[in-house]
Amino acid sequence: MREIHFFESHTCHETEEDAQLQVEEDFEILESIMDKLCLHYLLLKRTDWDKFPGAHYTVGIDTLMPGGRTLQLGSIHHYRDNFSVPFDIRYEDVDGEMRPVHQTTYGMSERLVGAVVGVHGDDQGLILPPAVAPNQVVLIPILAKGKIEEVMKHCEAIRDRLVEEGLRVHLDDRDDRPGSKFYDWEIRGVPLRLELGARDINDGVVTYSRRDLGERGSFAREDLVDSVRSLLEEVAVELRRRAKEKMETSVETIESLDDIPKKILRMGWCGSEECGRKIEETTELSILGTPYTSEEYEGRCVACGKETKTVVYAARAM
Repeated sequence: MREIHFFESHTCHETEEDAQLQVEEDFEILESIMDKLCLHYLLLKRTDWDKFPGAHYTVGIDTLMPGGRTLQLGSIHHYRDNFSVPFDIRYEDVDGEMRPVHQTTYGMSERLVGAVVGVHGDDQGLILPPAVAPNQVVLIPILAKGKIEEVMKHCEAIRDRLVEEGLRVHLDDRDDRPGSKFYDWEIRGVPLRLELGARDINDGVVTYSRRDLGERGSFAREDLVDSVRSLLEEVAVELRRRAKEKMETSVETIESLDDIPKKILRMGWCGSEECGRKIEETTELSILGTPYTSEEYEGRCVACGKETKTVVYAARAM
């Protein structure tokens, strides 16, 4: 995969409102990252007993892994001045007064790599999202006696053209059978494989195979760049669709604590720690929290029966 810089960003702000704006910007950065990784996720505000100690609130970033467990990819914390006051971290305002700063933290880790491998991979190996694949395209020459030099010349021209357009392309010129090369690049997860032989050259086409669907086809050689870009985007769209569908079909709303399904549970909660603990003990799941962006809900707390408009998620967490 391409180099990913994992980070933990700590910021200081003059007011609580400024810190909140930073949190909202963090969500925009997150959306961009997840779009490139083709991962679907939930933003869940952790309970008071599960948030970062001392934080005003913590938002967890959770995705679904193949075994049905959720994986926290990162978290965003809003501290207010809960740490700046005791540690005397202050700034001078426009009136010359020293005031405590308001702080936030945004952290993500190498779990992103594990999520990409787990969410997108299949029995044939990795499937890498085009935006982060070291090689977006692998080009396989289909050689035949008397045509080797001609085929290689055309393959090199195709590679150079795509590289000029900023695409990451590898020409596999190893002395090996095409089928063996196919297997090697499938297991490595290259999103798009191109094949070129003497017949393709004569017909003015390039043969392709998508790693996500195993779909084969061909396109006109003259449409090389546009076709490759379009196919890579189609791969990304499909990976996002599948990740979203897997998570959405794995969430089930329940109205009681009887006959608990082995899924991510969505349920009414009155907000009390006592009922939260009861939910965890009864379901043997971990409460992930309430949606950061509120969801419409009218029902009863599954633990105590009180009417509530608060929904909470619980799952088997890694």
